[in-house]
Amino acid sequence: MDRHAIPIVIASHAAHEPLVCLIPPSLSIRLRSPQLRRGKPLRLTRVAGSGPRVSCLPPDVARLVEPGVVELPAAPDHRLELEWDGGVSARSHDVRPALPLVLRW
Repeated sequence: MDRHAIPIVIASHAAHEPLVCLIPPSLSIRLRSPQLRRGKPLRLTRVAGSGPRVSCLPPDVARLVEPGVVELPAAPDHRLELEWDGGVSARSHDVRPALPLVLRW
């Protein structure tokens, strides 16, 4: 495999779903300096993507994430939820209807 290639993982039975790009540690990418932010750093602890044609995580992807971190429930509408630090501060920002996105921290 070309050392500059980014492998793509997709379930063969779910070609209609978005692709997942895996960036191996051996791939040299240009890193940016972290942006300063107020407060302590947050850790992404949960990702939930739902929609009418969602299926389970492909096995190659499931092996890379901790159990319970990525959820893909079926739902009538598309939505992506990102949660930091387990949502302990009980704060959130719902970007809908502009984007099907909910942020929780």
